[in-house]
Amino acid sequence: DRTDGAWLDWTSWEVAGASTGSASALDLEQRYGQLDWSGEPRVVMRVASDRRRHLRAAALEGFDGVAFSLDYPGRYEELSAREGVVAVPDADRRFARAVRTGVALEATRTNLLLSAGRPSRFVGDVGDRVDLLGESVRVQPALGRGDGYSVDAWVPDAGPDELLGAPPPPAGLPPHLTEVRAGPGGHTVDVPAWGGGQPRPEPEDFGVYEGVARLADRVAGSAATQYAAVNRIEAHLRREYAYDERPPSPEAGAMPIADFLEVSGRGFCQQFAGSMTLMLRTLGVPSRVVVGYTGGRFDPGSGTWVVIDRDAHSWVEVYFSGVGWVPFDPTPGRAVTGRASVSSPD
Repeated sequence: DRTDGAWLDWTSWEVAGASTGSASALDLEQRYGQLDWSGEPRVVMRVASDRRRHLRAAALEGFDGVAFSLDYPGRYEELSAREGVVAVPDADRRFARAVRTGVALEATRTNLLLSAGRPSRFVGDVGDRVDLLGESVRVQPALGRGDGYSVDAWVPDAGPDELLGAPPPPAGLPPHLTEVRAGPGGHTVDVPAWGGGQPRPEPEDFGVYEGVARLADRVAGSAATQYAAVNRIEAHLRREYAYDERPPSPEAGAMPIADFLEVSGRGFCQQFAGSMTLMLRTLGVPSRVVVGYTGGRFDPGSGTWVVIDRDAHSWVEVYFSGVGWVPFDPTPGRAVTGRASVSSPD
């Protein structure tokens, strides 16, 4: 995926350390432009896995009034890389199943290690320096063609029963997960967490996102549980909006997410994921955008999943008390593994 505004080069998951203007530098900000694929699809990696799974690179929790971006307030940690083994602390195992995945890099350069779920251990070509940025595992020097590693991870497996019974989000959850900035340079709207009994802000409090807040309230504001609200918004986006890799550009001054939801109704994964996350936050549902790859296509000859540049993808994660982060995918034609999402193959 590359937007006409040079949003990113999906063949290189660089977060830091790249020179300004470098073609291999990854800008994780979502810019909601248009996709401009290379002439020929390129195989970026081959993945050994028991099934097709999304591969996470980073979670984008910051919202600057226009787009979501990488933000890891309060969490930076150097990790030990001894004999090619890296243990990731505090891997969330709640309502999850253990999965091992092998990643062999081809036409890509990356300093973010990819994982099918919540990583607990990496083994292989992991560089000399490894650190934890939020939940992203970064390596230095960057990895490239011929490098590979295996990852043990915990893939969320909560189903509707667990999520319908989840209590309201805890009071100690970082407030930025339900914050909405009312446009670029606008004020920050602190939205009380879902189910806490506090009144939500009025739609007009969200400034340029007033229409987004009204839409979210109309679609899911009356839901009896947080999970029902998430389910309704995910289903609404998949049913009422169209996938388009070259959507019409918003009018000058219009916010891309608001334009997608209220005017054009056409976009690709960035628009869908950003829209679902913003709609959820106006309701007080802690949520974030995740970037990575879909699982690719199975090659029976090699017994691996072949992931190409066009498999780059964005989706959504929602936090449920007692469960943790659960993936959802509002983009038509895509599906996350699990029992919670309306898009799930399970």
